[in-house]
Amino acid sequence: MAYERVREAVITARLDRRVVRDHDLEPFYALFAPDLRDSLRVLFDGRNDGEAALVATRVDKGARLAEAEPKVRGEMAAEVGPDGELAVRTDYTFAYAFEPDRPEAVRGPLDAVAVSRFQVRYSLRTGGPGVEGLWADASAGSLHSIACSSAKRGYLAPAFTEPSMPTGLDFDLGAPSSPADGCPD
Repeated sequence: MAYERVREAVITARLDRRVVRDHDLEPFYALFAPDLRDSLRVLFDGRNDGEAALVATRVDKGARLAEAEPKVRGEMAAEVGPDGELAVRTDYTFAYAFEPDRPEAVRGPLDAVAVSRFQVRYSLRTGGPGVEGLWADASAGSLHSIACSSAKRGYLAPAFTEPSMPTGLDFDLGAPSSPADGCPD
């Protein structure tokens, strides 16, 4: 049951087009314990977009996802959380294909595919009515082959929207996730 709930949270946060494309976060909020929902709403109120990107993916309004479904690779593993609760640690990489308005602006395949990797620890807590349920406790992530101006605002867009960025993808699926995303400070 824990894996099913966490799997649903990962799919909703990173693949559900209502969340990713339309920025409708209600299906995502509904998956979590009531006491966490208010905190999530504050996280997504526009003042914390960089941090919010660690919790759910939202495509920048100017970018168009291709019809092809994102590709996903990763795993989840159960463990004991810091307070003795059941926790599930996830580590997933997502590749999102985008539809260019100007195909001539695309210098190579990776200009049109943005890659994100997120590691999130979820826990299933018991307790009072507001506490019981799913929680997202810790997260880390990195983005590659992206538009840096969008990423700095907490949104995902492909590299072709910023042709000044160097081509290529410095991304190793076997390496630990890090906040470095190839964007200048």
